[in-house]
Amino acid sequence: MDGLHRRLGEIRQVMPVRDVGGEVFMRNVHGMFEHVGGFHAARSRAAALQLGGNVAYWNDGGAHQRAGWALDRGTLRVRPGRTTGIDNDIRGLAAWYTRHGENGAYVDAGIRRASGTGRARGVAKIRTGQWTLSAEAGAPLPLGDNLIVEPQVQLTYQSLRTRVARGIGTIRTRQATARLGVRIARIDNERFVPYLQAELERQFAGRSRAAPASASSVDAAAVRNGSALRLSTGLTIKVHRTVDVYAHAGVQRRLAGGGSTGGSFGAGLRINF
Repeated sequence: MDGLHRRLGEIRQVMPVRDVGGEVFMRNVHGMFEHVGGFHAARSRAAALQLGGNVAYWNDGGAHQRAGWALDRGTLRVRPGRTTGIDNDIRGLAAWYTRHGENGAYVDAGIRRASGTGRARGVAKIRTGQWTLSAEAGAPLPLGDNLIVEPQVQLTYQSLRTRVARGIGTIRTRQATARLGVRIARIDNERFVPYLQAELERQFAGRSRAAPASASSVDAAAVRNGSALRLSTGLTIKVHRTVDVYAHAGVQRRLAGGGSTGGSFGAGLRINF
């Protein structure tokens, strides 16, 4: 569940074909990070392909709404320190609702359910299930010379359940994250919209709970809350009246406490009809 512009590119530049229309999109994302958390430091590498679509409605004033959904499939490789790593196959289903006002301000709310299976050498199969809830809002402010500055805020809640066979038990982890960001974009040419973005991310209210198979559940070590700074760039290019391509790339650095340091990039194709 990325932010709106990483997920769909700049959608305010879409020219509606009719009052009610739709679009389909495909995107590929990759990420490489080093994590510091409640149990072990770890390195991870992720890659995923997402396919989805939206139903869109425009009114006469330029405001529009979208209801969308997507399927994703990917891999996640985790290497905790020098121990044997775990390779996971992940499958997810997401849905969201986005509303843009006539002034360009937006709200975006989404939910995603994911499940995965993984295996490490000498360890039974590991099964995971995750719920993610997200709410984001932003509003463009004119800077002059066809530039806008767009403050953004996003709240995310994740619940992860990891189950290991052979009587080892289940670990449940919950984590809330707040993101404050600012995006600067140039919008004088609807065929090419580049942007720069800076974001401060703060994790809080993290908790992990272990439930051994033969005993009542007990509190495990609390997830380490922390903060991180992310700098990124992206663009949306209109190659046809109904076809857009978009991409983003960014780096992230952990500032304090738990969190992740690394980089991510992705690219997508969107077709309107």
